[in-house]
Amino acid sequence: MKRSLLNLVLATIVLSGLGWLGYRAEAQPRVEPKQSSGVRKFMRKKLAITQDILEGLATEDFNLIGSAAKQLKSMSEHADFMVSKEAMYRQHAEDFERIAGKLEKAAGELKLEGSALQYVNLTMNCIECHKYVRDVLVAGKAVPTDAELLAGLATLK
Repeated sequence: MKRSLLNLVLATIVLSGLGWLGYRAEAQPRVEPKQSSGVRKFMRKKLAITQDILEGLATEDFNLIGSAAKQLKSMSEHADFMVSKEAMYRQHAEDFERIAGKLEKAAGELKLEGSALQYVNLTMNCIECHKYVRDVLVAGKAVPTDAELLAGLATLK
């Protein structure tokens, strides 16, 4: 009797937890940016090129790393890359181009650790930019003003 009561309580807890998780998933739907097929293809091409960089890092193929970095840098100048004229987005795009240039340089100097570091920087830039696009440009979350950012920095002192 005690055992079946314990099993009933455990089953109730598990089912309640699953129900709560289902509710949370519904309450916060994933925001998918609306992209044209051209932008989607462009981003997929960038992703394929970054996979070439990872392959080059794993095999110490500096020619592959350098040529892929050069392609990314060149792509950053393409009109499809600039999906917004908003200032923070432009900053992410400029950072991407700068980091791709550093990656190309490190590969040209046959520096594995330097190339790996720039690959990580490039990846972080992509993650931050995509997060920004999803959260701010697509979902319309408020962007802090310069005054709010400065006030936040003042509290760190």
